[in-house]
Amino acid sequence: MKLLLSFGVRWIQSLRPRFVDSPALPPSGILVLWHEHMLLCLPAFAHRNMRVLISQSRDGEWGAVAAQRLGYSVVRGSSSRGGVDALRKLAGDLSTNGGWVALVVDGPRGPRRLSKPGAVWLSQRTGLPVVAVTAKSSMAVRLKSWDRCVVPVPFAKVFLQTSEPFFPQQTRDVDGVLGIL
Repeated sequence: MKLLLSFGVRWIQSLRPRFVDSPALPPSGILVLWHEHMLLCLPAFAHRNMRVLISQSRDGEWGAVAAQRLGYSVVRGSSSRGGVDALRKLAGDLSTNGGWVALVVDGPRGPRRLSKPGAVWLSQRTGLPVVAVTAKSSMAVRLKSWDRCVVPVPFAKVFLQTSEPFFPQQTRDVDGVLGIL
């Protein structure tokens, strides 16, 4: 497991992220993305004092260890297990310390590209804006999984675009902004 995990982290670190047509990020906020873009976004926000919410599943365990090695602070929970407590913890931490949290809004099991209410609740609870991010790479394959995950080849260029900060009132607001990026 250690060897595979080490390879995975090095592979993610080999990616070359570039932001395109993206405004500067405010000092604190909630970054939202689709599950399919998770691997593409990992190197772009590594070592930036970013908290991530990762499911308590076995797959989530791999993701949590990898995220920690990439410099993310990990909070465990998801829409299916432990998510409410995890969101409360994140809300308290954001309110006290500021900074950023990243949420995969359609994970961990979908449906694909339909947000769950966590990001909206967290924004309303903390008064912090949401910033949507999408990513693409021409040197990648798309899996036939529920999320159609994009898996970039090592050393691929990854192009990311972030939205202007916004304050969603409902999940379709998040879906709409992610849909137009």
